[in-house]
Amino acid sequence: MLFHIILREIRSNILSLRMFLALVLALTVFGLGTFIFVVNYQIDQKICERSRQNTIGRMKEAAAKSLIFLAHRGLNLDFGPRSNSFISNSREDNLPVRFAYDSFKVHNFYVWPGRNPLTDSCQPLDWMFIVSIIISFTVLLLAYDTVSGEKEARTLALSLSNSVSRGLVLFGKYVSVIISTILVLIPGTILSLLIILSLGRISITRGTLAEIGLFLAITILFVACITALGILASVLTHRANVSLVAALSLWLLFVVVVPNTALYWAQSLFPIETMENVTQRINMEKENVEKGMPKGWKENRQSIAENYAKLENGSLAAEMRIRRDWYNQMFRQYERTRLITALSPISIFEYLCEAVVGGGYLRFRKNWRDMNSFQPQFLEFVKATDAKDPESPHQLTPYSWSGGSRKPADFSDVLIFKEKAPSIHERFSHAGIYLLIMFFYTAAAFALSFVLFIRYDVR
Repeated sequence: MLFHIILREIRSNILSLRMFLALVLALTVFGLGTFIFVVNYQIDQKICERSRQNTIGRMKEAAAKSLIFLAHRGLNLDFGPRSNSFISNSREDNLPVRFAYDSFKVHNFYVWPGRNPLTDSCQPLDWMFIVSIIISFTVLLLAYDTVSGEKEARTLALSLSNSVSRGLVLFGKYVSVIISTILVLIPGTILSLLIILSLGRISITRGTLAEIGLFLAITILFVACITALGILASVLTHRANVSLVAALSLWLLFVVVVPNTALYWAQSLFPIETMENVTQRINMEKENVEKGMPKGWKENRQSIAENYAKLENGSLAAEMRIRRDWYNQMFRQYERTRLITALSPISIFEYLCEAVVGGGYLRFRKNWRDMNSFQPQFLEFVKATDAKDPESPHQLTPYSWSGGSRKPADFSDVLIFKEKAPSIHERFSHAGIYLLIMFFYTAAAFALSFVLFIRYDVR
């Protein structure tokens, strides 16, 4: 009986104008978005590769001059575009993708260099965006009148007059909407992959295929969640037009209201220090470090170099301690705000896609941790090389250029940072809380729909 209910509902959906229009729209956006992605990927890849070559060139130039010049040389590290960004860009155009560092410290992080932020304000047409906006809207169009529409058409009472339980009817309608939506989604993803393969500029690896499989799995979960909400809107009312208004209201709440109020909640509930306060704290700490130096240390010629090194290293340690605390405030604010936006299934789906592709905030935090682990290794390399020079005073400091080796360094021995993709464990850890919330959302919405449908007046 369940099979016949599902088959009847799917047939009805396939023959409907709304599903046909949704399919045409999905194919159009998938095709256009993929073509734009391939073109932009090539451009971004060239920009990033040029930046990397410039950084390596600056490192070679600095190493050829002297070790101390290499130690103090300001370097930039750019993280290029991901080849799997067609699945989800993860808003990386708005996240830091450049780190500035030297052997003594990681200075800061920046967004895309040389970009006009006004031109990057639009969400790319990746798979995540298409599913979260177009496919979710399609789900609501297919689900909003599953109950109220049949009541108006007086077919619901006829269906329930047979020896079939209400729970089975509701579940059949639920599954049919999910399958119908998948029938809209799959042709679009196939078209997207065919465009990528035909253009031949981006390779589809086994890892990419695994990511596509995981993306489709969480998409089915997302569709199941939105379907449950659409059916809930249908059983809450007795007229299809009212159900449509309720479903659209939910969709606007999740797409527009919740994500766009994130900045307000972040600033109101999780405020962070201003840059002015941070600068003041740094200056005060540097003054305290200097006050803690022995009296008359500047007049003591025998230990003046050692004391200067102590002063500069102490000042740098104080500055970086305050800056790390400030950065951690930013990270906590961002993460806590995400938990608020997790009220929207669409935001949850976005964060799950981020975990699948290993991009976005997950990628940024991993690179930030790895860079802060790499910098001390870079400094140890400089110190070890400096120790081999008998003419060096061996007083390396972050601000003075007189305390290290003046001899060139062998560039083949210089450490170069390499980005590592987030591991499977890191991706699942990142996705865990959002998976739980999505499951809870889906189960709660369907359970409430079931309770209401059991008591629904079908007359």
